[in-house]
Amino acid sequence: MDESDDKTRWRRYQQSQSSNEALDNDEKEKFLFDKALERFSQNRSASLEDELDSDNVSSTNTKYTKSYHTAGGTKVNISVMRCGSTEHLSASGNKLRLDFSKMSTVGDLGDSPGSIQSGSSSGSGSPQLSVVKGAGGMQNFKATLSKYAGYIQQYVVTLKSACLSEKAYALDEIHRIVRQAWNLPVIGRDLAYGLCEVLRSSGGLDVLIDNCSNPSSDLRLQAARALEQCLSTNNRNHLVEVGLEGVVNTACTRGEPAMARVGTGIIESLFKHSEDTCTKVVKLGGLESILLHSRSQDNVTLRHCAAAFANLALYGGADNHQLMISQNVPEWLFPLAFSKDDSTRYYACLAICCLAANKEIEAAVKKSGTLELVESFLLSHDPQEFGKSDESHRHGRSKDWLKLLVPALTSTREEARSLAAFHFAMEASIKKRQNRLELFYEIGAIDALKQVASSPNRLAGKFAAEALRIIGEDIPHKLTLQVPLWTTEDVLQWVKQIGFDSFSEAFSGCRVDGDLLLQLDDAMLAEDIGIKNGILRKRYRQRLVYANTILTTSLPHYLTSEQNVTIIIITTCTYRQHFVD
Repeated sequence: MDESDDKTRWRRYQQSQSSNEALDNDEKEKFLFDKALERFSQNRSASLEDELDSDNVSSTNTKYTKSYHTAGGTKVNISVMRCGSTEHLSASGNKLRLDFSKMSTVGDLGDSPGSIQSGSSSGSGSPQLSVVKGAGGMQNFKATLSKYAGYIQQYVVTLKSACLSEKAYALDEIHRIVRQAWNLPVIGRDLAYGLCEVLRSSGGLDVLIDNCSNPSSDLRLQAARALEQCLSTNNRNHLVEVGLEGVVNTACTRGEPAMARVGTGIIESLFKHSEDTCTKVVKLGGLESILLHSRSQDNVTLRHCAAAFANLALYGGADNHQLMISQNVPEWLFPLAFSKDDSTRYYACLAICCLAANKEIEAAVKKSGTLELVESFLLSHDPQEFGKSDESHRHGRSKDWLKLLVPALTSTREEARSLAAFHFAMEASIKKRQNRLELFYEIGAIDALKQVASSPNRLAGKFAAEALRIIGEDIPHKLTLQVPLWTTEDVLQWVKQIGFDSFSEAFSGCRVDGDLLLQLDDAMLAEDIGIKNGILRKRYRQRLVYANTILTTSLPHYLTSEQNVTIIIITTCTYRQHFVD
C-alpha cells in the first residue's frame, strides 16, 4: 500500500477508537497486521532470518496470522490479536507487543524502533535473565534468585486473572526465564530449582497443570512447554499427587510435532520419579507414546525418547522391564543407539545396559544387537568433554538417579560396567564444579568404582580410575589376568578392596597367591586366616566367586583358548570380532 492510503487507514482507525464507531473488522485488523509485520521485519529479521511464505495466510474475526520459515527450517506462526486497547504480535515462543495507544501518526510507527520488543509488557522490555554480580564480580545467587522470583510471581498473578493472550504471554515468559536459568553455568541448577520452588509456592504450578487441560490447544501447548522446564524433584512430586492423568494425557497427544517435543520431555521427566509413577504413566499411555515418537525425524524428540527409555529402565522395576521387552523396546533402541546425535546414542546405550543388567531378560536384550553398539560409543568419547557437550548434561543427574546406577558398576555385563563407569567419570567432573563431590560417598559409589578400577576391563577400569582421580580417591592396584594367575601382591590388594583388610597380614604371612586362594576351604579360612565368624566367611566366598566370574568374563576368549580362529564380521553399523575354539 502507498503512504497516503496508509495514513487514511490509520486516521480512520483512530477515529473509530475515540468515537466507538464501528470500523470494518477486516480492514481494521488487516491494517494492524500489515503494520505489525512491517515492524516485525524491521526489528527481528536479522535474528530470525525469515522468509515469508505468502501463500499461507489465514484470518479470523479478530486475528490475522502468517507463517514464516526460518533459515533453519523452523515454521514460525505470527499473529496479531485484539486484547483490550492493545494489539499483540506473537511469534512462536516470543511475544512481540505493539502498543498503539502511544502513537498518533503513521510516521510514529516508522520512527519508533523500540515500540516492538521481544517479550515486552505494555511497552516495557521483559527481563533478559542475567546473573547479578556482587563484590569483585562474583555471582550473587541470592540477589539473582530474588530478582527473577519477582518476575515469576508477577506472571503467576497474570495467569490467574488475565485474558487469553495475556496468559499466553505469561506462560512464554515463565518458560523462557526458567529455561535460561537451567542453562546458566555454575549457579544455573540452584537458580532453576529456586525459581521452581517459587512457582509452586505461589500457586503457579497448579495453574500450569490446570492449563495443560485447557480447551485451547495453543494454551495447552504453552502450558506444557512451561511445565516441562519446571519439573524439579519437588514439582514432580506435586504433579504426581494432584494432576498426573491430565498432564500425561496432554503429553501423549498425537499429530502435533510441537507437542511431541514437549510431551516426550514431560514423560522423560516423569519416568525418573518412582517405580509406582512409572507404572501409572505407562498405563496412561506414556510408553506407547515414547515408542510412537521413536520413529520421529526430530532430534530433540528422539533425544527425549532415548532418555525416557533410560529413566524407565532405571526406575521402572522388574515388571516394567518385562513390559518393555514385550513391546520390543530393545529393538527400538538399536536405531536410537545408532543416531547421529550423540546424546540420543548415549541414552539409548544407557537404557540397553540397564535392561541387560536384569538377568531375567538378558537373553532378549542381547538378541536385539543393541549392546554391541555400546563399546564403539565409549571408545569415541571422553566423559568430561561429553558432559559439556549438551545442555541436558550440564548440571548432571540427581542423587537418587545416580544411586540407581551404582549397581551397574558391579553387573556381570561388561558393557554395563563400562558405561556406568563412563557416566560416573562424567558426573565427577560436573559435581566437582558444583562442589558436591560428597554425593558419591552418600550413594556408596566409591567402593564400587574401586572394584571396577582394579579390574582388567580396560574401558571400565580407565573410566572408573578417572572418576576416582577427580573425586580425590587413591587409584587401587589393578588386578590382571585371571584369579589363578594372581601374585601374592594381587591377593593382598584384593583382600583390602573387599573390606577384609584386617586379615591382610594373615594372607600375606601364608603367602597366598591366586591359585592357592581358590583352594582355601572353610576350615583353612577359620584356622589359618582367622576368619572365625561364619557369616564373614560366607561373605568372603561371595566376593571371591564374584571376582572370579567378573575377571574371567572380562578377558578376551583367546587368552583362555588353546587354538583360535579370528572371524571379523563387518556391517554398516559396527563390527564384531569373535574368537572361536
